[in-house]
Amino acid sequence: MKAFLPDFKVSKLLLDSAHDAMPYYEYCKQENITPVIDLNGKGGRPPVYKDAFTIDSDGVPVCKAGCRMRRDGIERAKGRSKFKCPKMNRIDDCLTCTCEAPCSDAKYGRTLHLVMKDNLRLFNNPP
Repeated sequence: MKAFLPDFKVSKLLLDSAHDAMPYYEYCKQENITPVIDLNGKGGRPPVYKDAFTIDSDGVPVCKAGCRMRRDGIERAKGRSKFKCPKMNRIDDCLTCTCEAPCSDAKYGRTLHLVMKDNLRLFNNPP
């Protein structure tokens, strides 16, 4: 494609799960292309991330209580996705953890950053 259309700039790439392989993600990163690729179940995923969190089939961290964490944006400058505790709620204008056994005493609850370079396949933008 580059040979036939040298002036054409690809910024996004949509592929099906047959293309869910690390070389595609690495190429997209190198060429500054946003990949949108359906995950293939055969590709595997790390069973545990950073010695504490499991990652579900959609690439979302699961807290120790078994709840899928809530996506809280992307920090592009730091190359990471941010996830927060799904049990944090605003009650009477105050943040409160509604979990029976809170895993953090932090004011805003447990926060996890997934570093995109750790696994370009799972930790990508868009997810």
